[in-house]
Amino acid sequence: MVDGSEPPETWNCDAIQYAEDRAVNEFKFVKNNGVFPAACFYVNGYRLWVYPTETFISTWDGKSTRAGETYCGTKRIFVGNRPPLESAFSHELAHAVEDCRDPDHEYWGADGGINEAIERARH
Repeated sequence: MVDGSEPPETWNCDAIQYAEDRAVNEFKFVKNNGVFPAACFYVNGYRLWVYPTETFISTWDGKSTRAGETYCGTKRIFVGNRPPLESAFSHELAHAVEDCRDPDHEYWGADGGINEAIERARH
């Protein structure tokens, strides 16, 4: 579905697929630990929840304001309600692909280019 058409502004099945396709397409080029080229395999089975607001209170600590969270053990992604490519969705997909091994993003910019792939997927 990454065909050069206008990015979706609202959430629906087509918009989710569009945003996921863009992220997976960019993740193919990430060098980090070998899992990103097979990103499609790693995001399989995840469920997505979109909050009605742009941000929400974290369920991790019950107090932080978040735009997205990923729970790898239960394969759930939560994002705030922004247009799909402007949301935290591609960021959260990166957590899913790496199986939440780097929750603090310590290595995302260093060797593999994960941050760059996320930004390319969003534009």
